[in-house]
Amino acid sequence: MSVPQLDQHTAAAAARSILSCARDVELDIADVAHSLVDERLGLLDIDGTPGFLCPPQGVVAASGRDRSRATLMMTSGVRGAAPEGDPTATWSLLFLRGTLRSEGVESCTCCVDVRERVVLDLDTVEISDADGRRVSIPVAEFHSQAHALNRGYLQRAAEHAREAHQHELREAVAELSRTDVDEILGAQLVDLTTWGTTLEWVDLTGSHQRPVWFPRVAETPADLAALLRGCLHPGIC
Repeated sequence: MSVPQLDQHTAAAAARSILSCARDVELDIADVAHSLVDERLGLLDIDGTPGFLCPPQGVVAASGRDRSRATLMMTSGVRGAAPEGDPTATWSLLFLRGTLRSEGVESCTCCVDVRERVVLDLDTVEISDADGRRVSIPVAEFHSQAHALNRGYLQRAAEHAREAHQHELREAVAELSRTDVDEILGAQLVDLTTWGTTLEWVDLTGSHQRPVWFPRVAETPADLAALLRGCLHPGIC
């Protein structure tokens, strides 16, 4: 079966969505016979560069200091159907290959943990569908800032708002609906896009929704956060 045509920009957008919103992650390090399942790794998406926060004494940190070759395999966690005419939903696997590099240790601001930051400097990017058909993507296109606000990032941003800023969302609902905040049982953002979102909540009378339109289109993650703070609550980050 022939590989369906997919332009580089669309393919890179699909790939960045998987990096931003991965469900399953597997890291294979060259010449290392070791299972990483038990090693605590915090996956990072640093403007399109994958990275890890890991124990300094662990295998990944040591491999970063040794500049080992590695392959990162990721399964998409992006939910829902892609926009009409967008073929990216069928491409659910991401393969990233390159060289691990340690960027040094850093201390957590909320605990005593010291973690080492290790990034994967990429030289190969591929996406694949469930049938094993693959499309190669130029690394420069994958890193393009045009893909910063991808579908996966927007989904993760909405999930973060629900999980980490529930109080702020409930206060935003209370102000918009002229309701006491104690009557708002829960709130979340649905269908978050670069031009707006839908605020959904449950109160004592049932479930409700209200569209929230941004005054301009968000262009970067920082811009999106600023628009959410301006339209909903100053405490949302």
